[in-house]
Amino acid sequence: MTPQKLISWNVNGLRAAIKKGFESFLDSEEPDVICLQETKISQDIVDDFAFAGYPH
Repeated sequence: MTPQKLISWNVNGLRAAIKKGFESFLDSEEPDVICLQETKISQDIVDDFAFAGYPH
């Protein structure tokens, strides 16, 4: 069985997290699964985030 890397992050706003280096963090950690809680985001931001290789 291949181990999977999961990252869970409780954020208040995804844009704020991105400004604080969230994308760089994801690039360096290369998680298989990302769980975002309490994101308070609109669908257009979700769509923008999907291009990064995390479609769901």
